[in-house]
Amino acid sequence: RFRVMDRFRREVVKPMVAAERARANAATASLLGRARKLITREQSLVTERQQEQLEIALDQAPTLRKVYEARLALQQIWREKGASMDARLEALRTWCAEAEASGIQALRDFADELKSYTIPQRATA
Repeated sequence: RFRVMDRFRREVVKPMVAAERARANAATASLLGRARKLITREQSLVTERQQEQLEIALDQAPTLRKVYEARLALQQIWREKGASMDARLEALRTWCAEAEASGIQALRDFADELKSYTIPQRATA
């Protein structure tokens, strides 16, 4: 899960922030630049003030908001304590379908790659 979330940061969030900054005016680009780390930070570590700043930035970039919400949804799958492997796999399938339907190429590409992952089998002694 850590590798998946790190890859999401590198392959989805980082390029999407860069694209949004390139399209934005100077003030919004600066705001998005400051919000970049907050978008990928563990939600429990984001202060109320930082969350307010993030919301302002995301209001300026609706596509980035979709990416942020997709990251939260993906992270939530890993947080489900006690979820069976089947339940987690089904949640991942649903997440991939939503990412593919998002209209955001970076999310579609990430979902395609995520679907190719396999679950390592535990060795039995």
